Amino acid sequence: MPKFRPVRADRTTATNCLTPPDTPASLEEDLKKLGELFAVIGEVDDLARRVVERLHRKRHGTGFNSNLETAACAVFAKGFKTFHATRILCLTGCGVDALTLCGSLFENLVDVLYMRDGPADAERYVQFGQVEKFLHAKGMLDHRDLPESKQQWYRERLAELTPEIEPLLKLFPVQSPWWRTGRKGNPAKVSLRERAVAVNLHLCYAENYRIFCGFKHTGSAAAGFILDRDRDIVTVAAPSMDGVYHAAVHSAKYFLDLCGVFQDVYGLGIDAEVNALMEKLKETGDRVLKEHRDVCE
Repeated sequence: MPKFRPVRADRTTATNCLTPPDTPASLEEDLKKLGELFAVIGEVDDLARRVVERLHRKRHGTGFNSNLETAACAVFAKGFKTFHATRILCLTGCGVDALTLCGSLFENLVDVLYMRDGPADAERYVQFGQVEKFLHAKGMLDHRDLPESKQQWYRERLAELTPEIEPLLKLFPVQSPWWRTGRKGNPAKVSLRERAVAVNLHLCYAENYRIFCGFKHTGSAAAGFILDRDRDIVTVAAPSMDGVYHAAVHSAKYFLDLCGVFQDVYGLGIDAEVNALMEKLKETGDRVLKEHRDVCE
């Protein structure tokens, strides 16, 4: 197992990064109306840091005890950075962009829950990280128009990965860490939707995830970026309150859920704190929406 070597974040640097740059005065006034909600989201950040600090004290210098711990640590670290990014975007009036990241946080939550409920899946998740790099390099060499310099780089990459990866390839009949036997006995991917159903997040998937993807792919959300004024096309590029409230609430909720699962995997014993803050987030979010519906919707 790899050694647990925590990397501590610089709290001062992280806090300074949250200062909105060049925010229009009118937008700044509207953002202040969500001040109470942003304060609670700051508490979510503080709680997550306490989770990490407690883990540092408990496990510093030791190895991971299971593949589930390894995978959960990787997913949590990624989720923490994504959550930080959503805060910055919301505080600068880029809520629509933050909504796309909510989709990533939802995926993180689904995956870590799916792994916690099936430890063997965590092993496949860890193994597939390198396998995916191998398959990508191999696939790139199939492009006949790939420049020679790139071909050489991918050949060297394959040579480097092959000794480690070849024994694992039989475990992945499809390009996914998780698969099942599909129709006619053929292997098939376990989709995100299927994983969400398995961990009882199917309603969140059906109601919210599709919306997040709509913004990410500029599909049904495209009209929000373009206005048609007297036959002139206007691209909406300026910061605004669009999506800020919903991105702030959803990102904090999914990340707080992720904190709860992470601390549970490592047995840190702070589930009561997570649950209490989740309730505070809900109450504050509902109150802010009721009092400032004009900037929340």
